[in-house]
Amino acid sequence: GSGILLTNNTGATIAFSGPLSLSTATNPAFTATGGGTVSASNATSTASTTTAIALNVINTTIGAAGLNFRSISSGTAVTGPANGIILNNTGSSGGLTVSGSGTPGSGGTIQNSTASGISLTSTTSVSLTRMNISTSGDDGITGTSVNGFSCDFCVLSANGNSGTDEGMQFNELTGNFTLSSSTFSGSAHNHLYISNSGGTLATLNLTGNTFNANGSTFGNHAVLIEGLGGAPVFSSMSITGNSFISARSIGLQILGNNSTSMPSVTVTGNVFTDNVLAADLSLIQTSNMTFNVSNNTINSTVANGSHALNSNQGIPSSGTVRGRYQNNVIGTAGSMGSGSMIGNGMRIIGNDNGTKQYLVDNTAIRETRNGRGIEVVNRNGTGGMDATLTNNNVNTDAQPANFPLSGILVQSNCATTCNTLRSDIANNTVAVPSGGCAFDLTGTCLALVRSGATSTCQLVDRPPTPGASASAELVANNPFSASTSASATCTLIPGPIVTPP
Repeated sequence: GSGILLTNNTGATIAFSGPLSLSTATNPAFTATGGGTVSASNATSTASTTTAIALNVINTTIGAAGLNFRSISSGTAVTGPANGIILNNTGSSGGLTVSGSGTPGSGGTIQNSTASGISLTSTTSVSLTRMNISTSGDDGITGTSVNGFSCDFCVLSANGNSGTDEGMQFNELTGNFTLSSSTFSGSAHNHLYISNSGGTLATLNLTGNTFNANGSTFGNHAVLIEGLGGAPVFSSMSITGNSFISARSIGLQILGNNSTSMPSVTVTGNVFTDNVLAADLSLIQTSNMTFNVSNNTINSTVANGSHALNSNQGIPSSGTVRGRYQNNVIGTAGSMGSGSMIGNGMRIIGNDNGTKQYLVDNTAIRETRNGRGIEVVNRNGTGGMDATLTNNNVNTDAQPANFPLSGILVQSNCATTCNTLRSDIANNTVAVPSGGCAFDLTGTCLALVRSGATSTCQLVDRPPTPGASASAELVANNPFSASTSASATCTLIPGPIVTPP
């Protein structure tokens, strides 16, 4: 058939209330490009093509009833169209809903597109359910200035063929974003990339998704979310119950640049397996970030495996980072290098003039044989760091390491203008591996270190007994750690220090 073609309808309102059954082979199935308002309210409608675009709405308002389909498919021939779906400048009254019928793939298949499988620009309220998007020449889904998007039970595979092609890519995303119970594999670069330079993304929820290995040639991260130039706001982000498997670089990276605001980031209940680095939450310049990373399980035996968890306030920085790490499990006892083959279990670095508040609590770390279990370092600048490390259990290696390092190292370090490190370190269990910790700064396995002539290193003097020195206090408050020391120039202070919310 020839499908539906709506052109030159400026000022008109066209509403389809009955079911549409559009199977148009080499012809576009549904086209509205001439202005006016269009809606299709029957959720049992279908649209399917072989080599043509299935849905194309440009410079036409989608009415309040929306465009509703049970399924949309395109590219069922060997060579597909440039795009399977295009929404461009469709107003703010209504959006697109593809509902599926409850079974995998029942929302339709967009495949073999020569550009992006689905292209969304200046559109609102897009909801996709049980769709398969595969073998696109560019991104699987591209979105620019999209206000509200959800994708549930979708499968995205083998999309893109260059270092700028993603499974999903969104720029200047606003409203609410939900990605749930979906599966990604073989994306050329990142599986999901979201970048904003302004505006407000009210909520971002990633729940129950599986991110498998991305492409071997250009593969990068599984998920990358970043604020770029300007002052974008990511009001609330929740990354819960996902599996990140074999990312060529980082499983989950969240970055704040310029004046990004990320006041509520929750990363909980996820499983990270064989990523080079599991999760990185970092910021720079005047950005602010508050995060809670908890109840995650991390294992990696890739040869170039870096740190399992990383947070870095870079240079220059004058913002605030508040980070909680609780109840995470890194590595598996007896599985060599499963915490990290060459990096640390956790790495926290503070630089420059920003404010840093970190809590690391009740974290179990195993098998970081060539790195530290937990590394916390505060460096140059006028900003201070409050670092609380409590109830952690670290055993870096059951076998001798090539370069045995400390299980926990907390350091105040500077070369020029020096920060102040305030620490509270108690009730940690740090095992002495068979090769000891001889290659680290102090040779001890739980160490508080002051480096730099004018750096300030402080430790909370916990009641009831005043400590004679920082080293004595550290030993007393960590009785299950047999190899413990603090620099003689670290001083005791009354508590409490600031812990992140």
